[in-house]
Formats: sequence, C-alpha cells, structure tokens
Amino acid sequence: MVFTRTVSGLANQPLFMDCDLIIYVEGTPHACFEAAGGVEGDVCNYDSFFWASIVTACRPELRHRFKPFGSKKSLLELARGLDGERVKGKILVAIDRDFDGAAGSEEKIPCLVRSASYSWESDVWGVSSVHDVLLNWLPMSMLPPHAATEIDGCVSAFWSRVTRYSWGDAALFALNNDGLLFDRESPSRFIDLTVELPRLKERDLRRHAMAMAKSLGKGTAIPKLVGFDTKRHTFGKKVRDFHVAVLRAAGRKYLGNFPPSNHYLWMQGLQAFKTRLMSGNEANLAYYRSEVDTAMGLAA
Repeated sequence: MVFTRTVSGLANQPLFMDCDLIIYVEGTPHACFEAAGGVEGDVCNYDSFFWASIVTACRPELRHRFKPFGSKKSLLELARGLDGERVKGKILVAIDRDFDGAAGSEEKIPCLVRSASYSWESDVWGVSSVHDVLLNWLPMSMLPPHAATEIDGCVSAFWSRVTRYSWGDAALFALNNDGLLFDRESPSRFIDLTVELPRLKERDLRRHAMAMAKSLGKGTAIPKLVGFDTKRHTFGKKVRDFHVAVLRAAGRKYLGNFPPSNHYLWMQGLQAFKTRLMSGNEANLAYYRSEVDTAMGLAA
C-alpha cells in the first residue's frame, strides 16, 4: 500500500517544500545520490536526475523538488486519483513509457508525462552519448579518423538486428505472457562482449525466441502492434547496457584500458543528455516540451 496525501495536501506540497513543482518519479532513493547530500526533495536517483534535466530544459523558471514513489503501477494509481484541476501546474507524475502505445493508443491522464522511449536509459543512450562521453575521456587528437565510423557501424548494426526481437518482446507483453524475450534481471544477456566491439548474440537470441514462440502453443493469436517503434519500445536497460559496452570497448581500444564503474558511466551519459537538452540539440526536446506543458496545463 502506498501512502498518499489528500488533494489539498498534494496541492500545498510545493508551498511546504519551497518550490513551484513537485515531481513524482519511479524508484527509491539510491545510495550513490544519498552520499551527495540526501536532502528531501533533492535529486535522489537516476530517474530524478533525468527528469530534472528535462524540466530544467523545458521550464527553467520553475523550482522543482522530487518525490520517489516506487513502481510505475503506484505512480499510475496516484495520477489517476489526482484532481487535475486542483493540482495541475503543481504536481507532475513522471513515468517510463515501457510498452505504452505499442498496441495503439495510450491512456491520457492529467499531470502525467511519459519518457519518449521505453525508459530514461533508452532516451539517454544512443550513438550521440557514446561519442560525447568518449570525447570527455580523450582529446580529439587521440581518436583515429576511423573511430567514429567504427562506433557508428557497431551501433547501427545493433538497431537493425534487434528490431525483430524487440517486436517479439512487445508481442509477449501484449499477450500477458509469463516471460518476456529480453531478461529483465540480466539486461546484458545476448550481448557478445568477447569481440573487439560488442554485438548481439543473434544465434542464441534466435533460439531463445523460437523456444518462447513454441511455448505459446498452436493457435495463439499474434497481437497487432500498430504503434510499435523499435527505438521507442526496445527494453531500455538492454539499450543502455549495449551502448555502455560499446563505450568500454572503445575505451580499451583507443585508450588502452578504461574500466570505470557503471554509476560513473551512467552519470556521464545522463550529463551528456542534459547538455544536449540545454543546447537544443536533443532529438526528443520538442516531444518533452509538448508533454510537460500539456501535463502542467500550460499548452497553448
């Protein structure tokens, strides 16, 4: 059971927390962020850092604080129970998209904003973040001319090969299957890390997909995923883990050895994403401006 306040209490939260906007996010406070201060309302996990970057880029005049609220299910229950007219512009409920919209229309809820892609990981991680983080490590003079081409080719191959499996992952979700194609507990599964630059283990993944399909039984109706989009609906942590593996491999190849912690790399990716947002160079900036303004009742 999740504790929630009354409508009046929710509407007055910004007043008590000395801000303009309270943003409810997924997850719980993370130890890496608590070490930086742990003050209530501060950025407290990866989700809150991600949404702080978005709100700052879209509405820089607003002072915002955070409330981690656990699961997406809990946040959806919170958003559905809000009196939109009384809390609009004061409360923002921020969630991962996951497979929302893959099978068609998605539920519209006042004060709710979704990530553009599956989750913050898949919004943040792409070839741009790999280049941006790599260039933070190395001066341009240390990168051979072919480095960018190799990295771009590696990432492009991932997206062209993952499409059918991402569709299968979404189809299993639409069927309410007990298991999904991509392992949620081990996102790096089916990523080959033994080669110079990572790649999908397509043979193993194909066998796994065929076994999953066989387990459904004959006569199972295949869902129509009319809204499916590979970049939007591919499992976010797999997207993150693949691109971070590319980054590690490039570091080894061009620097010799560079094995920083996952937290360091994830934060570097988030910082690169924030920089692109603030400079107007992030592809999803227009999406977020529209979604944030609509959720807050500020859309023209």
